[in-house]
Amino acid sequence: MKQAGRQLNPERRNRILTAAEELFLRNGLRGTSMEAIARAAGIAKPTLYAYFADKDVVFSTLAARVFDSWREMVTRELNGSGTAIERIGRALIAKQKAYFRLVRTSAHAADFFGENSPLLVVQIAGFEHWLEDMVFAALAADGHTEPRKYAQILLACAAGICNKAQYAEEIGPATRLVVERMLR
Repeated sequence: MKQAGRQLNPERRNRILTAAEELFLRNGLRGTSMEAIARAAGIAKPTLYAYFADKDVVFSTLAARVFDSWREMVTRELNGSGTAIERIGRALIAKQKAYFRLVRTSAHAADFFGENSPLLVVQIAGFEHWLEDMVFAALAADGHTEPRKYAQILLACAAGICNKAQYAEEIGPATRLVVERMLR
């Protein structure tokens, strides 16, 4: 939404999103109000509504920001130096560590970014499909047979490793081992 005759400030928008992220992680979606977001961002409620129609839009915008940062991170790793096995391993490790850290920072984060999140089901599915396509492309470019099948298996293994890990540091060695064993 845009106020008539007035340009919305990108810095203020970022301040709103940062305040909302802290509140969502601390209190959950249901425990966070637009009033609390406005107060934490240091703005009036009408100003908040000029930027975001409702709390769900704020939340979806935050999620899009997270997924965009993960896309950048994965793309950077897949386009980096090294063999396809090394690049795919680094990309999966980076994504799973980012997910692990986000989910472990809040009891509410898993509700938001879990597979059953009603607000994010489309964004989650889109990101996961994109990630599979990126791993598939890296495998296909490297000449692997059945790159789609291997991409799907690698993603499932990486997710399982992340879900069972007690510490972020466990994700790297286990994921690297799986990637190396499956693709050699």
